[in-house]
Amino acid sequence: FLMMLILSLITITLQVSITSATPTTQVSIVNPLTGNNTFTFYTNTVDVGYSFKVKFIISDVTNLALWQVSVHFNPVHIECLNISIPENNIFAGKVIIAPDPLINNELGNVVYGATIFPMVGVSGSGTLCEAWFKIKTPPPPGQILTSTIQLVMEDTFITKLEDPQGNLIPFTPQHAIYKYVSTEQPVIPKIYVEPARIIDAELTPCKNFTVNINVQNVYQLNSVSFKLEYNVTIIFIQEVVLGPFFPSNTYWLSQVDNENGFASFYALIQPPSTPLSGSGSLATITFHVVGTGHTNLTLSETSLLDPESNPIIHNVQNGYFNNMLIGKFAVDPAEIISPELVPPKTFQINITISDVENLYAYEFILRYDPRILSCVGVIFQDALGETYYIPQFSVNNTEGLLWVSVKYYAPAEPITTYSPTTLLTVIFRVRGFGATPLDLQDTSMWDHEGNPIIHEALDGFFMAVIRDIAITNVVAWPTKVYAGRSVYINITILNKGDLAETFDVTAYFDGNVIDTLTIENLPSGQEITVTVTWDTKELNPCSSFTISAKAGPVPYEMDIEDNTFVDGTIKIKILGDINGDGIVDMTDVGILIRTFGATPTNPRWDSEADLNFDNKIDMTDIGIVLRNYNRKC
Repeated sequence: FLMMLILSLITITLQVSITSATPTTQVSIVNPLTGNNTFTFYTNTVDVGYSFKVKFIISDVTNLALWQVSVHFNPVHIECLNISIPENNIFAGKVIIAPDPLINNELGNVVYGATIFPMVGVSGSGTLCEAWFKIKTPPPPGQILTSTIQLVMEDTFITKLEDPQGNLIPFTPQHAIYKYVSTEQPVIPKIYVEPARIIDAELTPCKNFTVNINVQNVYQLNSVSFKLEYNVTIIFIQEVVLGPFFPSNTYWLSQVDNENGFASFYALIQPPSTPLSGSGSLATITFHVVGTGHTNLTLSETSLLDPESNPIIHNVQNGYFNNMLIGKFAVDPAEIISPELVPPKTFQINITISDVENLYAYEFILRYDPRILSCVGVIFQDALGETYYIPQFSVNNTEGLLWVSVKYYAPAEPITTYSPTTLLTVIFRVRGFGATPLDLQDTSMWDHEGNPIIHEALDGFFMAVIRDIAITNVVAWPTKVYAGRSVYINITILNKGDLAETFDVTAYFDGNVIDTLTIENLPSGQEITVTVTWDTKELNPCSSFTISAKAGPVPYEMDIEDNTFVDGTIKIKILGDINGDGIVDMTDVGILIRTFGATPTNPRWDSEADLNFDNKIDMTDIGIVLRNYNRKC
């Protein structure tokens, strides 16, 4: 008796220890199409208004009699259409009492729950409920809208589980991620002066001209502010007017300081108007000319904010005014972007001048990134056929610098040209991938009397485009399957390069082709997941196969090691090995007896027990198991 008492105490002690451990019960928000907690949609396949199902799954619960889910989501991105308890749920077969759900699409909240009568405990895993959501808002081009669908654990209404006595059952929540991915090329908004350059010798003192401060490709703009700076000895501001991009009830103000040469502008969207998307004019500014010369129209302290006061990343493009002739040094072409210019290819640019009178000497420095380019040659051109000049140059490919100096001498005639004329040609060799400005610095021009010539420098840009795609993941399921059943292979591909890419993706088993899909125009920096279906009907039981996938390569791709990804193995089961342990035995018979008479709508349904694939579990399936009894791999 004493030994039995000691054993009982040990048992009680062990039970207490187990009860106090970390709970194994889990409440999960699940995507029924993928079985995971991620809901990812793409604009090239799904439009705004598309509805999708969300399942709330409970796992490994003991003695459950009541549940309540409280869910929060981003109401700007999605809205909840309804939530209900499906026939196949954790309380199936019991009398379920469930109040009407509380759905608030303004705040992004849903509260729903159920209990059973009489209140008896239910143990196991299953579905609590399922909800339908609708996509409300598209992502900006080239961007991703991301938010969480979250089980609320701290609030007035929380997610909770109770046993028949009203005690809380501890559990681990698993939230979900919602993503709506734009497959368009990314577009960065821009605030800019339009026209960007006003060079007009006829805009003499006492005349007026106007510029617009515009925004381009903005998304969900709620407020904007900027400062525009200028030289008051050349121009001053006469008037600032709100641009037509804004609705009539916009709150706005401007401050002009013609003494210090700047104007400040602020505008705020007010209800009932909604945030602005697209392109348009923010303000129209009228200038009055007071002198002769040139001045930058510099945008500073620019701010674009969305409705949550988050800054909108944007580019800025300034303006320029000149009412006198001004020469130009320029890199031609101004931009070179080519996937064909890979190491060690060579290319050339020209240095040109225009709108110049009486040029007799010039000097400049051209800087570049030496990790990307090396200067391998300079060819001086006889501008306008003039050959009486002394050229000098030096190259430093460690620092990325080309210095050039040219002086004309008698009997050379001064160079006068108003259209672009080439002074010299520079030959570069590509050393590495990336982008670099071709930056004209310390530029000087002199006339035949040694007087400096006013001019501006127009830089160039080069980019050795990276073309690189990679398979980042391959997931095949199920991993154990009967011959004739389908295996679904999810292949995730990332475009790590700089261009949108079109390429083939091929899935393999042990090096044998399963299928090949074509991915079209995958944007730079974007990821896509495709599914290949593998029909296993020709395969033999007890065989195992390694699954892999290969993408591309695309033209000029240098790194192809990550174009291939190996997932793991798929095992072909013996028909009747329902639990996949490699043998047909009484465990499999027991599963069949417990699921006998079930169809796919029945909570007892187990697709692995439907051995002849006719969507019902009956005596035929039991006969198959008995005929294969004791077969093993």
